[in-house]
Amino acid sequence: MLENFFEPVRDTLRERLASPLLASFTASWCLWNYKFIVILFSANSVERTFQLIDEVAFPDIPTILTKGVLYPTIAACIYIFLFPYPTRWVYGFTKRQQKKLNELKQSIEDETLLTNEESQKIRMKIREQDLKHKEEVANLSEEIEDLKVQLHATAKASVADQEPKIAQVEPAITSAQEHILVLLDESGGNMSTAALVRRNGNSNKTKTEFDLGELVRLGLLESNYDHSTSEYGLSFTHEGRGALIKMRQE
Repeated sequence: MLENFFEPVRDTLRERLASPLLASFTASWCLWNYKFIVILFSANSVERTFQLIDEVAFPDIPTILTKGVLYPTIAACIYIFLFPYPTRWVYGFTKRQQKKLNELKQSIEDETLLTNEESQKIRMKIREQDLKHKEEVANLSEEIEDLKVQLHATAKASVADQEPKIAQVEPAITSAQEHILVLLDESGGNMSTAALVRRNGNSNKTKTEFDLGELVRLGLLESNYDHSTSEYGLSFTHEGRGALIKMRQE
């Protein structure tokens, strides 16, 4: 119960003591009445202490009113209401000067030349970075060359795998179609379609034209339109020459 009773009292006293007015008045009163403080804390007896207070600190009523109340109150008001103005100006002036000092210090540090040791460290770091970069470039170049070699080998192997398959694909032609190839070769490898039909001497013109179409379809002959003669001409393709050579070898 006692604790609950004194707790609001403590809170009230704490708020009063934290008041700027009370703190300013207390400090001002102690300054104006320093004699009272000295007498109070002296080693004199109680009777002598009260005697000195009455005779020295507060000898009369005007002294009690002025030094005890009026002067401390005026000093507290001055501290509260007037003192912040010069304080604010001094604070701003101090901060501005501190800012200028920091700027001057920073400019001097920026203009300060590097020492020989610092320069050597920077050059060492640059050389290390340069060597590291060159090593990375060399490694990448080696990897690129290896990839080129692998790609070339892969492409060569792919071509080698495809060549037998291409060689195995041979167009099947009849003896009549082989005879047409021989006639075209004897004529220099170029002849009009109509002349080749006549040269073949086959009574069945349709059969000859069919054989010519098959040879063109198989890629052994190539049919081109000749604007000078207004006729279609026939000539060997690379595959056609190869087939003729193989046919003669057999």
